Amino acid sequence: MENSIIARLRDRLATAKTANEMFRVFSKFNALFVRPKIRGAIQEYQTQLIENVKTDIASAAREVQAAVRPQRSPRHGADKGPPSYFRRNYLGEAD
Repeated sequence: MENSIIARLRDRLATAKTANEMFRVFSKFNALFVRPKIRGAIQEYQTQLIENVKTDIASAAREVQAAVRPQRSPRHGADKGPPSYFRRNYLGEAD
């Protein structure tokens, strides 16, 4: 019985594409984690889960950066440099 559960667990983890899908599979088998053989089967996928989490975090970071970039405007001075009075008084530059 335990071997068939392990086979089902491995099949579901192997088909999981994202970290969320893997966590969903883990949550369904959570009560059986105390069994040494099942815990061993889960540990085989630990590295894959960590890589999936890293990929998901990087993807989320790219989405946030893409959403923030268009909101910046030249009025905020990000592209213009220091104001002219600062350049003139503190950097010694002429207008």
